[in-house]
Amino acid sequence: MTTPPDRPRPAGKLLRLHIQGLRVIDNLELELRPMNVFIGDNGSGKSSVLEALELLRKAATLRGDAFIEELARAHGGARLFRRGPQSATARLVLGVTADLGRNLPYHYQLTLEAERGRWPQIVAEHLHYGPEPGHAKPLRVLSRQGDKASVFVQRTKSLRSVPVDGGPMLSGLGTVISEDGDDPGDAAQDINEALPRLRELLTGIRVHPPAALSPTWTRAPQESAPAIRGPATVRPARTVERGGSNLPNIYHALRNQKTGHSWPWRDVLEYLQLGLGRELRDVLIEPSPSGGEFSIALEWDGVGTLTTSELSDGQLAYLYWVAVLAFGEGSLLAFDEPDNHLHPALVGRLVDLAVRASEERPVILCTHSDRLLDALGDPLASVVLFERAQEGTRAFRPDAEQLQHWLEKYTGLGTARAEGYGSMIFTKEVEAPRSAPEEA
Repeated sequence: MTTPPDRPRPAGKLLRLHIQGLRVIDNLELELRPMNVFIGDNGSGKSSVLEALELLRKAATLRGDAFIEELARAHGGARLFRRGPQSATARLVLGVTADLGRNLPYHYQLTLEAERGRWPQIVAEHLHYGPEPGHAKPLRVLSRQGDKASVFVQRTKSLRSVPVDGGPMLSGLGTVISEDGDDPGDAAQDINEALPRLRELLTGIRVHPPAALSPTWTRAPQESAPAIRGPATVRPARTVERGGSNLPNIYHALRNQKTGHSWPWRDVLEYLQLGLGRELRDVLIEPSPSGGEFSIALEWDGVGTLTTSELSDGQLAYLYWVAVLAFGEGSLLAFDEPDNHLHPALVGRLVDLAVRASEERPVILCTHSDRLLDALGDPLASVVLFERAQEGTRAFRPDAEQLQHWLEKYTGLGTARAEGYGSMIFTKEVEAPRSAPEEA
């Protein structure tokens, strides 16, 4: 299987994620490697990491009061914040480190506070990079404290005040500086180049929760069938919608190469055959007789065609994950329990898909599946164990020597963990930063 050499690549890359004060997470910093597999008990913080990524996406997307309103509507408002029993005010810090193409790490940090009974408010926001050679500290790009904000003007080597509203500057601040001079293009090089690139990375985060797949006959009379099992309105496919409601649009784009990011159709079909059987001949996109909609039908040797309404939960889940991973858009792909409904043999195929997708952007899989761990080719580089403690989530990576020792006795990390040796393997604690990242 090959990928065309002229295939577009995501601009820049997310390198690290910092979370402080989010639900069960007190203070955690994670390196975002190509493949990231998070395991741990329920309530240990895995899904909170995905929620932090979703919050950063919304911070780059929603302007003004819309971001704060979304915190209240979808994330519980002040209940999102980790709060001490005697604390009247809680603080939440979300940060990322990114490569924006200048061979220097850029650091972005958003800080919110919430008082009991009141809506959260943004209290600080910072973007800086470096430090460069010869500089002791990182160099500031933008800085905000409360309702006061400034950006650094390179040409004059000075700070310039800029207007700020109640939402993140990340989403609302455009080209804010234009100065007279011999070289006006240098006046705001960092803010006008770095900020759009960072915004593009964060808006490209794609978090996929488990999809609702149950067929109509298993649901209560008042419940409708999941959107993934029905037809989709004919429209361009720009992203894989959560739950797969536009799955026919995605497969139409994959089949006809309507996006330069997607895998070649022969590769997509081969992955489908590897998971669903060589009897699968083709994926058909069938128009609705009434027009305006189309559906997916799988053509099988000896069976004929089956629509998505006729597939098993596992077959439909696999069809969905192939679409997400093969479509190729996004700067980071994150999945919560993607192995739900999948036969153990399909879990290995899912890992193969994720590893290939991780060649171009970080991929995160949150799972309880030891079978998925067994399918990993390099668990030392990818697996993080989450544990819930009184002081907040703790995260551990495998110890190389212990992992090698137990892999000599068992077929994979998952099998060794299932036999009770996880505590002997996961001994390298991911050190939390002593404080929030330094403000430039």
